[in-house]
Amino acid sequence: TPTAGRRAGQALVEFALVLPVMIVLFVGSLEASLLMFSRSSAEYVAGDAARVASQAGNALNADDLSVQTVRDSSLGHTRLARVNEVDIYRLLQDPLTGAITVDSAHVNQYRLDGSVIGSVNWPPASRDVTSTSADLLGITIDYTFPWQTGLFGAIPSPRLRAIYYLRLEPQVY
Repeated sequence: TPTAGRRAGQALVEFALVLPVMIVLFVGSLEASLLMFSRSSAEYVAGDAARVASQAGNALNADDLSVQTVRDSSLGHTRLARVNEVDIYRLLQDPLTGAITVDSAHVNQYRLDGSVIGSVNWPPASRDVTSTSADLLGITIDYTFPWQTGLFGAIPSPRLRAIYYLRLEPQVY
């Protein structure tokens, strides 16, 4: 009947209008899920690298061990994120307020392969690991999340950071 044909045509037009929106929503939720997975992986790896640095204390290879932890982790081997830089730095704590700030004079920057960017401004051997005044250490992993599906190719890939703070384990009591 002519009415049934019109209804089928109307349904086809409505489907053609809704399908692109549904595809964008589906692909967008997939990208968001992968981004959240990359973010949580980076946060975990930053904490793991900080724990390794804390336990290594003032050992000469403390920074190497931390960068190796990042490199050997899922974040260092995945296509979901590209690690740009690993920063290891000293933190200062205000004795009155307890506020923590980065000591910009004591920052070491590394590439994922372990090579130094610039110079080492806070050599591991100079770190305080006494029980009463152990240094605070921070690790920042700077990474890029490349879009996985290509739908958002016109939008620049987001550059993100995972940050973790920890006190060095006392090795002198």
